[in-house]
Order: sequence, then C-alpha cells, then structure tokens
Amino acid sequence: MPRDQGTSVMEESMDTYAESSNQPGGAGVVPRGENIILSWTSKRGVTGTWKKKDTLLQHGGRIIISHNDHKEFHLTITGAREEDEGQYTLQLENFWGKESGSAHVKVLEYDSDWRHLNWDPANIEKQNEKQKKKLREFPISNPGVRQLRFLLHGITSYGKSTLINSIMTVFKQRVITLVPAASNSDKTHTKCFKTYMIEDHQNRALPFIFSDTMGVELGEGGVLAADIISALKGHVMDGYEVR
Repeated sequence: MPRDQGTSVMEESMDTYAESSNQPGGAGVVPRGENIILSWTSKRGVTGTWKKKDTLLQHGGRIIISHNDHKEFHLTITGAREEDEGQYTLQLENFWGKESGSAHVKVLEYDSDWRHLNWDPANIEKQNEKQKKKLREFPISNPGVRQLRFLLHGITSYGKSTLINSIMTVFKQRVITLVPAASNSDKTHTKCFKTYMIEDHQNRALPFIFSDTMGVELGEGGVLAADIISALKGHVMDGYEVR
C-alpha cells in the first residue's frame, strides 16, 4: 500500500540526549561510571530496534531497553565504560515506513577538570610568572630533602623525554631540545638512565630533578621492570646504559 504523502513514522524531529544519572543535560557526554540514557519520541505507534554501530543491542545486564506504548523509546546503559563510547542508532518501523535516528556518546575519564586555572588573557604573562615563581620557591617539608626527584618511564614515544624539554623551555624562556626524543616510533630513542636538573633563565636551580630512561617496547626490547625498580630505589647510577 502506498505511503501517505506528508505522513511519516515520526511527525517531529527525534529528541536525542545522553546524560549521567546525576548530571542531567550533558548531551552526548557522560562521565565514566554514570548512566548513559538515550530517548526518542514518536507520535505514532512504532516498533524500535537499538544498535551500536552494526551490533544489535538486547535487554539484559547493564543494558536496559524500554518503551511506552511503542511511542517513547529509552535505552539506558548503567555504569558507563570506555567501550560504551560510540554511535547508537534506533531503527523505527510501522505500517507507513521506516526511519532511524543516531546519537554519538562520548565517555569522559573524569567528571570534571582535575585542576581549574582562572587565566586572564589580559594578564597572561603576569600569571605565568606567578605560577613559575611558585614552582621555583616550592617548599619541601622534609629538611633532609633538597630536591624532589621524578622518574619518567612508560611506553616509547609517549613523550617522556619531550616533557623534560618542555619544562626546560618554559623556565629557560627559550626553546630547549637537550633531551633526544623519539617521535612516532616503536623503538626507544633513550638508551641510558639520565638525570636532568631544571634551571631557570638565570641559571637558578629548581627543587625538581627529572630522570629519563629507556622506554617500554612492545614484545622484546626496551627497559626491564627490574631496571625501573632499581632506579626507584636509587640503585642506578646516572649514565647507566640500559641493556
């Protein structure tokens, strides 16, 4: 039977939203651990099928699928996880035809910024200097400790060496590339355990020391867990070549 002109499965635009159980209105963005809620409304009775990409979703476990007189359709996924991120689609169908609507859901690692800085564009340089002064004069509570030591370790090409160059660049007020870094490579560029003191543009030492070491490589190769443990215990000399 031909479809009536001007009559569709849904007579108005589908309403799409994703929200956490505690923070309504966060369209499309849900903090990890909260609930994902997707809803569509039709003025006509229809049947609906939920999918994530090409995977048919079934009611059960963390997935709750419900409808109200085949007019209001709801999909709830409890305790949002990273793998829940993606495109969700509801396929609607009745005598008059078919129609679908989609929504992309992003799952945030945190529900808020870990640190909020009130930067004033008009006083950006002044604020930068204030932050650097705090770091230069950072008080260490233990009188027996002169400097805080940071050991950088992790997967190769993840920016360990680049981080040291960036910190030096900020305090030296000029571009520093003292630490060789690998870019887009699965092989580590750093071959030895090396310690770097941080100084400002007036050669004043900061109360921070960074130690760089060979990266972790997939499969064989890269730094060993035993070497990282030894470095944390202070049993590795500066310049030690990791084998």
